[in-house]
Amino acid sequence: MNDPTVLTEDAADFESLQGNARWPFRLAQCVLAIILWQPVLALSRFALTDSLGSALTTAIALLALALLFWWAWRLAERRFQAVRFRLDAEGLTICRGVYWQSETHIARSRVQHTDIQRGPLDRRLGLADLSIHTAGTAMATVRLSGLSLDRAQSLRDSLLEGHDQRF
Repeated sequence: MNDPTVLTEDAADFESLQGNARWPFRLAQCVLAIILWQPVLALSRFALTDSLGSALTTAIALLALALLFWWAWRLAERRFQAVRFRLDAEGLTICRGVYWQSETHIARSRVQHTDIQRGPLDRRLGLADLSIHTAGTAMATVRLSGLSLDRAQSLRDSLLEGHDQRF
């Protein structure tokens, strides 16, 4: 296994997300960084200002913010690269996760219907999310975000191919 982000043994068959999908990952991680920065800001405002002075406290808070954004940017890239998927005769396999890795396999026979969603940012970036609704599981919906619209439609069509003939 050459790629530690993929749990399966044959990583060569897996596809990556659309390149533009990095931006939603980055945006989500930067929002998290801003949320995590709030305690640092509160600490610097109340605890450090008296002992270190206003200018030094501001510098520390801005340095903390810069480090959080650097961490968020790098983690977003790692999260983006960790998502892989493969469509084969049995169904769709999705691998994801940087620290806690997961592999989800959706058998074609379990697929009930699919949805394609596109928000304003997705449309701007040429992206789409594919939601796959399955039968008889606790996690009845699996979502694969960051696909190009064409790839999402082809995955949808491939997963539902032949469903009309079976019923």
